[in-house]
Amino acid sequence: MQTSPWHPFEAIAPMRYFLKHLFAAVAVALCASGLVRADTVIVVNFGPHPSAAVASRAEAKVNWLDAERGDDTVCTECFAAVELQRYLRKMTGRKDDFAIVDDEGAPEGELILVGGPASNALTRRLASAIGVDAKQLVKLGREGYRIKTATADGRRVTLIAGGSRVGTLYGSYDLLYRHGCRWFGPGEINEEVPRTEWKADFDVTGRPAFGNRGFFAWQDRGDADFLLWMARNRMNYWCAEQSNHPLMRKLGIQTAWGEHQLYKMFLDSAAEYPYNHPTFQGNEKKPRDPYAPGDQYQGDADGDGKLSYFEAHPEWYGLLKGRRIPIVSGASKDRTNYCTSNPDATAELMKNFVQAIVDGPCKDADIVRMWTIDHGNWCQCPKCKALGTPTDRNLLLVHRLDREIKKAQAEGRINRPVKVAFLAYADVVEPPSRPLPDDFDYRSCVATFFPVYRSYVHNIDDPGSPENAKYIEQLRGWLVEPKRHYRGQICIGEYYNISGFTSLPICFMHTMANDIPRYYKLGARDFHYMHCTTRDWGNKALTNYQMARQLWDVTTDCGTLWRDYFAKRYGPAAEVMRGFYESLEQMFSKARQLKYGLARRLDRGTKELFPDARLRYRRKEGLECTGPTFTEILASGKKCRELIDRAMAADLPERVKKRIAEDERLFTYGQRTVLYYDACVSAFDAARSGRVEEGRRYQQEANRLAELLRRDTTSAAYSYVGNAANAFVASRATGALGHLEELLGPALPAEVKCFDPAKQPFVLSGREFSGGGGQKYGQRQGGWELYVVPGKKKVSEQGNHVYAKPTGVYSRMTGWFRLQEPPKAPLRLTLIGLSCPVKDKDEIPTEIFVNDTSVYQGPCRFSIDGLGPHEIDLPANALKKGDNKIVIHNLAPEGQIGGRPWFGVDRAELRTTSAKPGR
Repeated sequence: MQTSPWHPFEAIAPMRYFLKHLFAAVAVALCASGLVRADTVIVVNFGPHPSAAVASRAEAKVNWLDAERGDDTVCTECFAAVELQRYLRKMTGRKDDFAIVDDEGAPEGELILVGGPASNALTRRLASAIGVDAKQLVKLGREGYRIKTATADGRRVTLIAGGSRVGTLYGSYDLLYRHGCRWFGPGEINEEVPRTEWKADFDVTGRPAFGNRGFFAWQDRGDADFLLWMARNRMNYWCAEQSNHPLMRKLGIQTAWGEHQLYKMFLDSAAEYPYNHPTFQGNEKKPRDPYAPGDQYQGDADGDGKLSYFEAHPEWYGLLKGRRIPIVSGASKDRTNYCTSNPDATAELMKNFVQAIVDGPCKDADIVRMWTIDHGNWCQCPKCKALGTPTDRNLLLVHRLDREIKKAQAEGRINRPVKVAFLAYADVVEPPSRPLPDDFDYRSCVATFFPVYRSYVHNIDDPGSPENAKYIEQLRGWLVEPKRHYRGQICIGEYYNISGFTSLPICFMHTMANDIPRYYKLGARDFHYMHCTTRDWGNKALTNYQMARQLWDVTTDCGTLWRDYFAKRYGPAAEVMRGFYESLEQMFSKARQLKYGLARRLDRGTKELFPDARLRYRRKEGLECTGPTFTEILASGKKCRELIDRAMAADLPERVKKRIAEDERLFTYGQRTVLYYDACVSAFDAARSGRVEEGRRYQQEANRLAELLRRDTTSAAYSYVGNAANAFVASRATGALGHLEELLGPALPAEVKCFDPAKQPFVLSGREFSGGGGQKYGQRQGGWELYVVPGKKKVSEQGNHVYAKPTGVYSRMTGWFRLQEPPKAPLRLTLIGLSCPVKDKDEIPTEIFVNDTSVYQGPCRFSIDGLGPHEIDLPANALKKGDNKIVIHNLAPEGQIGGRPWFGVDRAELRTTSAKPGR
């Protein structure tokens, strides 16, 4: 049997092929006989499958990456037909109409043809009558499409055909959109399907303004509803880490992989050297070393019996201030890109990277990101400096990776197109200063421009914003300047939910209306933002929906879009919710100044909380102020609350109530965050002005709001895994409570526990101490839960972590207790805890105070294997009548919140020295 390229399974599945034709014949006969009402019939190629429904669900059986495209097309176009049937039946109420039949028959009645002449036999036969041919479709590109209604064979025929299967799918969704269907967010609750009649009178040509359209991500966190939302809104860019690649392929979603950890993965200085180094004993069974020994060879410097990459070749790593830096990632100020002028280091990096594309973590990726270290240093050796600016050096790496990928493709090791995305950001944001290699491939290597410090108070092209004006100047250098060296495309990487925003209910409706066309006019042709949430969007639905519409059609009239959005999504509450969104945009236009400015200053207990014009507390004559003040932000929040409460109280359809309830939940998170900042600001002001009682009232309000935020574990949970355990952590100002306690004493003096010598011992759990990791992380590892490292054996659920001195308030924990009278007998303080130094033999310097008296200074005495005691006899003059405090400090000079060196305190016990332990 001769096999058609569009029926790849026929030769191996003759029975299924027979059944397919049998089912198709029966369906056509039923339509013709009138036994099934079919005023309009959808025609699509079933391939070897018995029905379109079966074909549409067959993505797991399709080899999406081979050269054969027939099975890919059948699956996607049958899915398009099934989607059309589902929504046309729902819209019209004609549950028995819109039958789907195979393309080899000639059913009676009106037709909807799904697929162009290359994939649909009936389209091929009627193409000339319809006036659409295969060459026209190819010119539209992979995602372009035609929707054309014509008279053919004496009946009305509507063709939906793309330049590929993806274009056909997008055309199907566009046809439904033109009938009033809207998919504002993931899930059925967010779709709006009107009750209307089928209207077939189309002559539409569609193709996207931006090529890649979607979201930057790197984790498996999107579900089927989210991926379907992307396809229905013609979005095509997501991450390779997402599970269910067959579904994404069916939906036309391209996958991207990689971020700032590439060096850590492929040239990790601490990883074991994988070759038989000629001067190291013990690695003889490893492959032959392809690289000559360097003159800086260290041998087993750390004595662990293994040879690391850095020990084998220090010269491969960046030279900074006269020394080679083994750190190639992380948050250290010394993090440094490797020595890019070293040919052996580059060869090893490229070999490992290409292997990952062949059969490693990015084996299915369409796009790989060649990203250097986030705000990293660059090697200062003479050879590296000779290569030019950081951007010049970066582009040489990109060129090398692209060449190595092409080599692997020529060898048959990689059997798919792969693009390389590289950074125009931070240390490499300036355009290249010298010509690129002659064979630099601008089709497969694309820059991603990230305006990380841009202002959202201003539009991107507003000359009144120095930050934005600088980014426009740099973009012009990449895209417009006649003498520029880079001649390729730019992807814009926006920050509509940058990590510090942590899913705040920010609105960008007017910002996007201006900025997206401006980016396009400058020459950008790809666009994404980080970090899209994948469920519970609330008001974020407008951001994502509007972005999708504008990226497809950059001339979209956003005024018309907004009227349509609010009317369809909110029905009778449209006007009130429009006002809510516009006030919300004002409220959070300074989200960057709130989260990256004020929150950090509160967290550190800085005295000047509003130091410059970017964010003032209130307007004062003669004081420069850009955009809304903090009091105006609070006023916008109050207006938002009034509007959404009015909408919540209205008599509305149930689906609209649920949508507004989702908006309200997310807004509550945002409003509580801002109110928490306000309570802290007021408490600091009162405390530093000597108004102690007033300060305590604000302190108590801050603690109340902090507890509400701490209980909210969902609002900040769906952007990326590990971003924030709860809304209080997401505030980025958890340390403010500790600083306030240092200024004002315990927030709730009435709840301070009394020490009764007759009831010994007196115990304060680590959880009852303020400050430390518990202040930030609460009930989780790093906070109140203590684990032995390594092994992660939990030893306490009521402890507290104390981190290194640079972490500020998290380097100390404070516990309060009350004495009715000074003790007549000496007291002993016993701390029960766990130590976790940088290395097992290291000591963590510690100091312990009782009130203002240092009662211990020296190494932490806790065990590293489990909870153990640290006993201290307290001098009599250290204690006083009334409130007393125990302050435990970690004095380690280096370390970060959440990392070593830390120690954890399960509890503190006080007893008289005459009392026996355990009494």
